[in-house]
Amino acid sequence: SEVDTYEHQGGPFLWPILSAAMLAPFFIPFETIFPGIIITDFLFPVFIFVSFFFLFRLLTENRGYALFSALLLMLSPQLPHYLPPSSFAELKSLIFPFIPLPISSTFIVDATYLARESFIPGAPFFILLFYFVYKAIHAEAGRKVYLVFAGIFYGLLFYLYFYFWAFATVFLALFFFGLLLQKRMDAARTVFTVGAIGLIFSIPFWASHFNLARLPNYEELIDRMGPELGHSFRWFLWKSYAVVFLMAGVSFFIGRKFGMPVKALFLIALAFAEIVVLNEQVITGFNVQSDHWSSRVFLVTRGIIWLTVLYYMFLYLKDTARALNKKNVMTVFLSVIVVSLALNGVYTGIAQSKKNASLYTVDSAFMQSYEWLNENTPKDSVVLTPSLETNIDLPVYTHTRIFLA
Repeated sequence: SEVDTYEHQGGPFLWPILSAAMLAPFFIPFETIFPGIIITDFLFPVFIFVSFFFLFRLLTENRGYALFSALLLMLSPQLPHYLPPSSFAELKSLIFPFIPLPISSTFIVDATYLARESFIPGAPFFILLFYFVYKAIHAEAGRKVYLVFAGIFYGLLFYLYFYFWAFATVFLALFFFGLLLQKRMDAARTVFTVGAIGLIFSIPFWASHFNLARLPNYEELIDRMGPELGHSFRWFLWKSYAVVFLMAGVSFFIGRKFGMPVKALFLIALAFAEIVVLNEQVITGFNVQSDHWSSRVFLVTRGIIWLTVLYYMFLYLKDTARALNKKNVMTVFLSVIVVSLALNGVYTGIAQSKKNASLYTVDSAFMQSYEWLNENTPKDSVVLTPSLETNIDLPVYTHTRIFLA
């Protein structure tokens, strides 16, 4: 429903409802939004880190490396996009975060996982979906429990973030057909059941969406989301496709080398799902704000693929790395990387906060006006303003509604 306008209360949901429901307990007890922002900015990155840790421990069977990989992705979220670097600028962006004190303020470690429309609160569910799917196939005991959890987490993605559930759907389909080609019928049946459970959980989502589609202003709402119309294949993204084939090729290689065909197929399905979602318009005729794929979804999936295959490539090159394979040496080396990233993150995070402080500050005169509205107008009063900025602030800082959302 449109929560900012009075007359549209109780209507079909336009935005994912589970995100708001999960975040509401952190905001409702307080008179302002600021404590809730601080609490959720602290808690959800912890949940994301723990989710990464469990998944990497499952895929590599190495607790220490799983801890390192989870820390690496949290401290340098953009890292997967620079593997392999395709330009000198990307090479610098890959190297500079590992320097404790940044050489240039241009290269800033970005706190990407604080994005609220996607990673908070949806990312832990997205990551744990892959954990439960693989566990449902790989576990020696309790497979049915993991299967049910995988289906539930897949279904919950429909109520969290469009790009997560769309990618998960493509991944499950590719993984399912890949297992069929490998003639692993039990595993394929498991993945199919996961998808079926998730789709059952998504029924209220589709019912709400069909109600939304019947609204007379539905086309206007969709136009505001910026759909990219057409059926053409995006050949100009050939560099991204090359990286996909590289990830898939390395995954296939380690699968053959270490006798892990299912794990390799799992990673290959994650990789090739990128090409499918980037070109979903070929089938559907539209793609909505496709920058979200690379700036949100692929950060997670490429991180999972690269850090998993790098672990096994290191094991494969054990003759070359034998001199470095001593536990103490590796512990010191990985610790230096983590500490360097942490120092860089603290330094650049402070610099970035100072630079962008004005973007997150409301003028005191406006705050006084909002307080006046709270004290002198009935709840749900409708306020008309010519200012787009004020139009955004009113539902956040007051109990009033706005005339036009």
